[in-house]
Amino acid sequence: MNREAFSAHWLTELDYRVTENRSKSSAILEKGQFRVGAKWRTTGRLPGQGEVTFRPKLDSSRANGVVIKHKFDAAIDWAGLFERLVEAMQPAYAMLHVFSEGDSRQAELDQVEAFDRPFAGEDYFTKWKTSLGTWRKPDSWQLEERRRYRFLPDLSWSNFLGPEFDGQYNHAELSSRAESVRPSGRGILVQVTSALGDVVDRHEWFREKRNLVRGAFAPGFFRTE
Repeated sequence: MNREAFSAHWLTELDYRVTENRSKSSAILEKGQFRVGAKWRTTGRLPGQGEVTFRPKLDSSRANGVVIKHKFDAAIDWAGLFERLVEAMQPAYAMLHVFSEGDSRQAELDQVEAFDRPFAGEDYFTKWKTSLGTWRKPDSWQLEERRRYRFLPDLSWSNFLGPEFDGQYNHAELSSRAESVRPSGRGILVQVTSALGDVVDRHEWFREKRNLVRGAFAPGFFRTE
């Protein structure tokens, strides 16, 4: 029902301590708790898997993350599930998409450029490639820069954009091009077409519609451009 209930189910806190040496009487230099998430796998009609990661207890500026992957079935209300998760979690970014062979990228592409799997984590939104082809990202202590989300690998069928993406799109243009744009908590939900199955059943048409919607975003926002 909410982030607290989710965390209580999936979060494990493990005690740790750092000592001067391995002796039982050694002085303790540091102690605390690791915050460990979980991975799970399901079988049956809708086989799938998921993973949740939690920020360190001593660094609240880091991000939590949830990735859930399942076999696609058009009879499932994926959009309803997605919106419930967004409502409960209030993330910076969330995505719902069906990945198929048509979305596969060349093997040599870096992971933050490729759009062939679900993604989560600050690096996807803040890393940039220099003229020399190397990757850079904001210094970990520059929190304001780390929250300037300037990139996406590509646009998913449904996207939640939090306030970190303010200034990266023209709201009026986005509303006129996408199937649906509506407020949700701190951000907006952007849906490219009317049905998630369009990604599979009408793939080329979906790509054309997605390209139209991408035109409402700042130049260079998508890494696949």
